[in-house]
Amino acid sequence: MLGSYEENAYLMKMMKVAGYTKTKLYKLDGYDHGMTEPAFPLLVKEISKIVDGKKSVLK
Repeated sequence: MLGSYEENAYLMKMMKVAGYTKTKLYKLDGYDHGMTEPAFPLLVKEISKIVDGKKSVLK
């Protein structure tokens, strides 16, 4: 899909304009649409940060 990185970069920019400052964009070279395996560790890491942050607020 030509331009998908650029579309995601635009989405990230619009999220930040809307106030979502913690939005991140990762570019993983060498992978196509079937790149779930390399993305899972990144996803788990980001979710853990969010969950840990919420736990510290609740204490």
